[in-house]
Amino acid sequence: MKIAKIETKSLLWFPDATRSFSSATTNLPHPVIAITGGPGSGKTSLLEAIVAAKESIAPHARRSSRAWGRDGRTASLSIEWAFDEVERDFGGLDSPRVTSQCELGRVLPATSRNVGVFALLDRYRHDSSSGKFDYHATERTIPRSALSPTGSLERDQRLLRLSRDPAKYAGLTRYLAEVELGLRKSAVREAFGELFSRLSTSAQFVGASLDDGPNLWFESANGGEMSVFELSDSEREAFVFAGTAAMIGLSRSILLVDRPEQAQAPSSILRFVEGLRSLGQDLQLIVATSSAELLAALPKDAIIDLGTAGGAR
Repeated sequence: MKIAKIETKSLLWFPDATRSFSSATTNLPHPVIAITGGPGSGKTSLLEAIVAAKESIAPHARRSSRAWGRDGRTASLSIEWAFDEVERDFGGLDSPRVTSQCELGRVLPATSRNVGVFALLDRYRHDSSSGKFDYHATERTIPRSALSPTGSLERDQRLLRLSRDPAKYAGLTRYLAEVELGLRKSAVREAFGELFSRLSTSAQFVGASLDDGPNLWFESANGGEMSVFELSDSEREAFVFAGTAAMIGLSRSILLVDRPEQAQAPSSILRFVEGLRSLGQDLQLIVATSSAELLAALPKDAIIDLGTAGGAR
């Protein structure tokens, strides 16, 4: 699934506007969309408004009390979805494009939602075939905690994937160690080591251990060995995204990332974003960014420029 277009109305921080996420030449959704603008222009807020719109159709996370409306009004965000043939068959949809009208902060009643779109957005399985919505806020740390508080990895991750909470990364180390050591089966085809290599050139995954707690081991560019907890900031980012893809599967997914450049050198950001795009087949990447290098590399109609604080362009 992909987003082809959004329309915002009465949304705090933003003038009402329709924003295309599609190529003006082919009318196909862009594989990478960059939301940019000056400080305080609302880059992160627009990412999270898209998340809130999805949650109004098929909620996974806990309800948020966040206010979205401008001047006491109810904020709305409509999304034009683009679904492939397999997704249309699953949802029983007749058209490849379907528009959902969403009131942010409110769950659509069953009588107002498209049953097929709901089925596609509500589905959550850790595999390589079902698309997902996945959001990564700027706090992408590696907590040292248990794999699954409730005993169900999928249930816990379903609740956390669209939140800002870095607890969504808490179980990655143990999960990946158990898969690497043959103690756990994965329904995701892509192996962590291969995914990690697409995102980092300064370290290579070499193995796992469970002695003294779960750990993953890497070889640095100078040949030294280090644990997952000793990775540099850019290597940690590679671990978080590659580990996520290996755990939940990101094919046919919409991946929303706030500031992908935060731990990358300017010369590395294009390779890193291309690596993110490669984490799942037919993945759409939507980023909030100020990276001049990334913006210069994208088609102009793949850039949503919010201008300065208080007004979009």
